[in-house]
Amino acid sequence: MNVLVVDIGGTHVKILTTGQDTPRQCDSGPMLTPKKMVSQVRKLSSGWRYDVVSVGYPGPVLRGRPVSEPPNLGAGWVGFNFEAAFKRPVKLVNDAAMQALGSYKGGKMLFLGLGTGLGSTMIVDGIVEPMELGHLPYKKATFEDYIGVRGLEDHGRKKWRQYVLDVVQRLFAALEPDYVVLGGGNVKNLHELPAGCQAGDNANAFVGGFRLWKKRSKRNASGRATVCLALMLALLFRARVARAQESPLPSAPSEVATNLMALMVAAQSGDRERTNTPSGFFGVSSSASSQVPVDLRPFQLALPRAHLFDDWFGLLPKLHDRGIVPTLTFVSDVAGNVSGGESQGVTHADNLGLDLLFDLEKLADLKGASFLVSMSQRSGNSLSQEHVGNVFTIQQVYGGQTFHLIDVAYQQKLLDDRVEFRLGRIATGDDFLVSQYDYLFMQNGFDGTPVGIFFNSPGMTAYPNATWGARLKVRPTQRTYVMGGVYNGDPSIRDIDHNGTDMSMNGPVFAIGEVGYQRNGLPGDSPLLGNYKAGIWYDNSTYTDFETVGLGRSSGTRRGNWGFYSLFDQVLVPFGDPASNRGFGVFGTMMVSPNESASQMPYFFAGGIAFRGIFASRPTDSAGFGVVYGSFSSDLRHAQEREQQLDPTVGVQTYETVLECTYRFYFRKGALFFQPDIQYVIRPGGTGRIDDALVLGCQVGVNL
Repeated sequence: MNVLVVDIGGTHVKILTTGQDTPRQCDSGPMLTPKKMVSQVRKLSSGWRYDVVSVGYPGPVLRGRPVSEPPNLGAGWVGFNFEAAFKRPVKLVNDAAMQALGSYKGGKMLFLGLGTGLGSTMIVDGIVEPMELGHLPYKKATFEDYIGVRGLEDHGRKKWRQYVLDVVQRLFAALEPDYVVLGGGNVKNLHELPAGCQAGDNANAFVGGFRLWKKRSKRNASGRATVCLALMLALLFRARVARAQESPLPSAPSEVATNLMALMVAAQSGDRERTNTPSGFFGVSSSASSQVPVDLRPFQLALPRAHLFDDWFGLLPKLHDRGIVPTLTFVSDVAGNVSGGESQGVTHADNLGLDLLFDLEKLADLKGASFLVSMSQRSGNSLSQEHVGNVFTIQQVYGGQTFHLIDVAYQQKLLDDRVEFRLGRIATGDDFLVSQYDYLFMQNGFDGTPVGIFFNSPGMTAYPNATWGARLKVRPTQRTYVMGGVYNGDPSIRDIDHNGTDMSMNGPVFAIGEVGYQRNGLPGDSPLLGNYKAGIWYDNSTYTDFETVGLGRSSGTRRGNWGFYSLFDQVLVPFGDPASNRGFGVFGTMMVSPNESASQMPYFFAGGIAFRGIFASRPTDSAGFGVVYGSFSSDLRHAQEREQQLDPTVGVQTYETVLECTYRFYFRKGALFFQPDIQYVIRPGGTGRIDDALVLGCQVGVNL
């Protein structure tokens, strides 16, 4: 296989193909667009035969695509289709990463490219991680401003050399590589190399480009493959650099190496947010954004969380290396109504949850495949049922108070994660009607799935209840998705006597579809992140026909019901620097199930405001205020009025509203939270016969 390697620099584009000895080049610069680059390269490579193309790109690259425009070239690089332009398979990587790969001789290597800017790449046991360290703060600007070509021109060679020495020493102390390779055209301006460094060769960029197409051998379970290397190194480096800039440089290696595993574990704590997880506003995060410079990273609704017992005494890293990711959490909701309700009292409800995620790519070499098994143990009592008498459950972890087997599900991602399907025992609420904002609250009207749909669809499922189902998700673009699911809608599977092991498929069918659009949220976007979703569902269950109730004869039934919904969340005001993820946002949900002869609650609304990091000293704490409102069916109301004529104890339900104000304190890097909570229930039960209730409580959660 012949490989064409294209090395794009700030002043020249250089190319070389397999079997050739002499590179060819053309000019680069601020007017170079990707279309011009491809045109020039095709002319330059005339007479050369090649099957595939490697491109070294002078900027951050994520999953083989540029995530920001290069500062020294023309526009149009982000979103450009390189394979269509070259009419060949293309692998695009950061240019420093490509040169680093060509310079690599094993072990742990840090590559620094002293060129127009500062390229940087870390390679650990063969794993290449572009780091974009040049964008991190240094003195009054960034590393790149001082040791890139701009720094050389502004400060002169003597000062520039001092800055290079200082920066290399800091990076060496922070990342503790076995050796540092200094590449780029400005290496020649150094009189001597800093200790522990060796000079690279620009020709190694071509070596790296050829190596990109060599087959990699499978990595064993010793830890060579780690999906969170980017986040681990970025977090590690930022912590050390912050200390290094405020104190003298250390003269000996630090404790960094011993902290690597703890950082990795914190980064890999999970990828889903549900009612059993203690990570709140706004859940847990993916590590993908760590590959993007700080100033280009999108606002993160989900933040990483640590484990209370760190790496489980060394067990977690070993499990992760083998492709097994366990998550063990405990959440307890304590609440009491100090006034109102049917009676006053205090109750608690608890959930102990265990998730086991099996990475089948590591375990069985099935690319993009995973298998999830989850279970929970619930205990305690409901304040709503025992004392208040309202329909929107005050404690979100109440329901199904027993041991449950929940998910037993296979998931497969295809076509660069653009297509994804799940199959097995799954809960609809894991995928549909999801907003990270809802997980902040203790009231079940918000958390985890907005509760209105459950009044109208007995086939809808959410944690801790799962059923047989299949879900397909397609992403036409990076900002949009279309998703559909079909499930066994038998409500009897929720009976606690089964403990989640009822494997029957008696039906009826429950089907749901959803479309979503993300505003901002990609690298380089504004921090005003927004998510907008809409969906429709159909449940083929048998429903009581409210129009036939209370007429002095047996009530009739009807088959099927449907509804539609929309929900959104939007960051309105970000606080602090772009990497702080502090801000203020709004959210809302609307559900309509228009057939009032079958729907108990045809109109449901929930919405509110949420904050993260109101106080700079507590940047991850979250606060929120929300309102839940549900209007009961007019046909149900008329049926109750008819029944009331025969039995005066029958109440007539109109609406119920709950107000909630909450604040969540995070401790131990998110492993533990404590959340005081106030709820005010208006018209409990919807009948007007029960006094409005003031509820004080708290939620406590821990990620073990």
